[in-house]
Amino acid sequence: MADYKGIQGYSVQKLSSDPTASEAVGQLWYNSTSGKFKIAIAGAGAWASGGNLNTGRTNVAGIGIITAAVCATGQDAPTTITAVTEEYNGTAWTEVNNIPTATKFPGAGGTQTAGWVAGGTDSPTGASPFPTTMYTYDGTSWATGGAINTGRYGDAGAGTLTTAFICGGAIPPGSPGGVGNMETYNGSAWTEVGNTNTVRYSGVASGDNTAGLIASGHSSGSLTANTEEWDGNSWTETNNLNMARQRSARGGGTATSTSALIAAGYQETSFPPYETTNVESWNGTSWTETTNLTTIRAGLGGATSGNTSFLAFGGDSPSTSYKTATEEWTDPVYANKTVTVS
Repeated sequence: MADYKGIQGYSVQKLSSDPTASEAVGQLWYNSTSGKFKIAIAGAGAWASGGNLNTGRTNVAGIGIITAAVCATGQDAPTTITAVTEEYNGTAWTEVNNIPTATKFPGAGGTQTAGWVAGGTDSPTGASPFPTTMYTYDGTSWATGGAINTGRYGDAGAGTLTTAFICGGAIPPGSPGGVGNMETYNGSAWTEVGNTNTVRYSGVASGDNTAGLIASGHSSGSLTANTEEWDGNSWTETNNLNMARQRSARGGGTATSTSALIAAGYQETSFPPYETTNVESWNGTSWTETTNLTTIRAGLGGATSGNTSFLAFGGDSPSTSYKTATEEWTDPVYANKTVTVS
């Protein structure tokens, strides 16, 4: 008779209810209530509908993260810009104190309790003047921060109140195709530093003033897929987006130069419509196309923790301008699945 040695058995937990999928991912258990074996898995990222904005608008300032976001300013009609500010708690938007000056297309960053907005234009048509005013937000009220050196609209911004930066932007009529100008903020004053290699406006930024990222935008008459990384001293071109675009989801949060998401925007290859639902994820090396947004739009705001968590809100499209729609991105999506045996 054969002598079997070293046979090891493993017990399976018997539970009356399923555990939280994100905490049990990769584990197998027996649900005694349903009489089924279960396993928790991590699936591909997905978008889900969130609560609508109270004021539909486009070219907004986005601040914060998916469960604690701010939407400030933006264009709410063909001839008007709004100063309305709203906060998101992970479920619904609530109107709070207005930003002192209504603008559209500003740079923005920070958190719901320590946010900032700088640049933009107070003209519905995007004409001058281009204010140099910076506003800071403490979760209740707005205050004036240090003025930026170069007024512009469509500037990309990211970082906290003490590590902020803006770059790019348009200054018609002298630089309608975009500028490369970058400024960093130390909590009290803005300083001009190294320019980007590609001039642009209406691009998106991520990270902070020591390790930043800029991608996309309108550059000298055409759209660009160009991506550049900032190391605290200079910009270096890296791998391009798969789709050139501008006016994608813009706004700061806690995304980094190695973890970012670009969502929707105004694409060069579709005419009409110009807008897209395309989404790409950045892992620090390359962009990968992932699950599209449900609502087609451009000029939307973003609040983000990187490529695993993102809030997209507002924007416009030809069919329905000045959108209120909000979508929440989670990657991965955890789920409990029944094990089938055949």
